[in-house]
Amino acid sequence: MIVQNSSPVTPDNCVTFREIDAALSLPKGSAFRAFKRLVLKEGTDYIVMDANCDQSIISELRAQGRIYRSSVNVVLLSASTAACLKNALRLTAEK
Repeated sequence: MIVQNSSPVTPDNCVTFREIDAALSLPKGSAFRAFKRLVLKEGTDYIVMDANCDQSIISELRAQGRIYRSSVNVVLLSASTAACLKNALRLTAEK
């Protein structure tokens, strides 16, 4: 599945794997595993927050409860990528 997104992802306009897992009442890791099956473009469809370079952003996301406590490097998804991922997970659940 290919996702097309027009605006860059930032920490302010993103969705996390934890938020998707929670929204669909799925166990931890479900959104991440589905994410790995998509064809995406880093910087447009998602960004990766590095634990060494982006520690303050990751700490803020953790304090807000938006990521798992055990997360080290964090992937942030665009809204359109998150919607596509949710649809893929719903389709998988229906099978």
